[in-house]
Amino acid sequence: MTRSFAQLAHDARSTIALVLALKRSAKAGRTLLANGYPREGRKILNACRDVSEAMKAEHQAKRSQRRPS
Repeated sequence: MTRSFAQLAHDARSTIALVLALKRSAKAGRTLLANGYPREGRKILNACRDVSEAMKAEHQAKRSQRRPS
């Protein structure tokens, strides 16, 4: 299945938006930790880490599919 340039561009913009949102969320989590809200800050940071790991695993799976054996 080939993908159009528009689909690839949309995916790239979506990924960039997600990464930027993760960075903002992680910053908010660190701010909560620094301001004396450890439980809430840790929950946010753990959620960011989980999403980040899932994105990395998905990317690795796509890369391994593209590589010829």
